[in-house]
Amino acid sequence: MVDVQEQFISFMEVLEQRCQEVGIDFAMLCIDHICRRVTTQQEYRRDKKYFSHRSVAYAEGPFHNRMFCLFLLQKPLVYKDHEIYYVELPEPGGSGVYEL
Repeated sequence: MVDVQEQFISFMEVLEQRCQEVGIDFAMLCIDHICRRVTTQQEYRRDKKYFSHRSVAYAEGPFHNRMFCLFLLQKPLVYKDHEIYYVELPEPGGSGVYEL
């Protein structure tokens, strides 16, 4: 599996750059969770297992005809002054495009 912290840092770097481009103070953002999207059931099961082993709490339930997991991490994902303890993992199947 790709290093989650590494992916998180890459995502946050792009987000910070996009904020700068439109004049948003990235340091002032309150980011309470991230959503990790997957495209297959195999990836969903893999990531669910991965985050389950790194969490102190976990919940799963249906939302709009698909399952969503929410994990409270033992150790946060960290980028600069941002510490993210919650990861949301939706089951694949949504029709939206979420490019950054």
